[in-house]
Amino acid sequence: MTEGQNAGLVSIRLMLAPLLFVMVSGLTGCGAGNVATGSSLFQDGRRAFNEGRLTAAAAAFEGARKEEPTNFEITRWLARTYQRKGQYAESIALYEGLVEMDPSVSADWIALGNLRFGLAHYQQALASFERAKTIDELDVSSRVRRAMSATYVDKPKLALSWLTEDRDALKHLGSYHLALARTHVALSQPDEAIVSYRKASALEPQNPIPESEAGAVYEAIGFQDRATKAYFRALKRNGEHHPTLIRLGSILVSQGKVLDAIPYFERAKRLSPDNVVVLSRLGGAFSAAGMLPEAVSTLKAAIKLAPDRPELFSSLAEAAYRQGDLALAETQLRTAVSLDPSRTVDANALRYVVLMQEMVAMQCEGVKDAKAIQSTLQARWTHEGWSPDLVERELGRMLNDADALLIVDELSSKCSAKHTK
Repeated sequence: MTEGQNAGLVSIRLMLAPLLFVMVSGLTGCGAGNVATGSSLFQDGRRAFNEGRLTAAAAAFEGARKEEPTNFEITRWLARTYQRKGQYAESIALYEGLVEMDPSVSADWIALGNLRFGLAHYQQALASFERAKTIDELDVSSRVRRAMSATYVDKPKLALSWLTEDRDALKHLGSYHLALARTHVALSQPDEAIVSYRKASALEPQNPIPESEAGAVYEAIGFQDRATKAYFRALKRNGEHHPTLIRLGSILVSQGKVLDAIPYFERAKRLSPDNVVVLSRLGGAFSAAGMLPEAVSTLKAAIKLAPDRPELFSSLAEAAYRQGDLALAETQLRTAVSLDPSRTVDANALRYVVLMQEMVAMQCEGVKDAKAIQSTLQARWTHEGWSPDLVERELGRMLNDADALLIVDELSSKCSAKHTK
């Protein structure tokens, strides 16, 4: 999937996570098993749960479960409690135990599917919904999530067939049209996707996701103005919609509006300070805007979070180079090339930066003889394992590069000033 689609998936996952309790609690407790219990611990657990004392509720339900280990209702309440506490693994394990003990309860399969879907375990969610459907008809929300799961596991044609079959029952739901739009995107049908996004947007006027994802589709097919307007509409609905902040900032950068883009990236950073994508985009925008100290610090923070991504080292090298810090640029380029030897652009940049540093060093030492300069450079190239024949080409390139000559001159003048003192 494209980066825009992935951002959309992140958005829906973040949106669904807090709703998992609602989805699960609305479906459990109505299936087979010992529905009622007079256990005082069970009653204590329910009271604590309703008062929001989840740790106490979990402890009470655990105690009640020890008293009545085969009571499915106690297990369901404990699963809900763990889910609400954010202990999703424990909640899933309990539901898996329920469906293993009695696989004939559709509601338990649906609850398990909802949990798995909210955690982006789409293959497992699809299997849960499919199992539930063999027992009883799915509720409308589960039908939508079943189709979405199919799309997310690269079965968009199957998803489209289900959504088409369920159109009359689901067309009143914004989530249905959103699922349909994403399925059309997966099938490379942008026109159909836009139509569905518009319907989803109309049915859910407070939801930023349809407008944001429609913007990503517009952008992908070359309609940048429409994309930008869609992103602004999404942020009007929710000014802190993280994927839209990233998308809008990125498209503004591509339009050369770097200073306009920076505030959106900064807002995204405040919402998610450890997001590598945000830090990378913000660092790049700072660099493009000439805010080089900010670019360097931001990109260093990104590298700390993702030290295996060569493009981050490359971006930091560029900012350092523009700042005149050739030593930092060299170390970052070496790391980028070591992580990915196929990065020929970085390899060429590395040779160039080394050449500039050698020129600075020789100027500081007062070396002016052309043969001596060439000999020194060829020796360095041989030491690095580079072809000495490239020296002349790199020198010619530097002599026609006003920015490089300015950097070398400024660094050399600092060296001269030190000697003067």
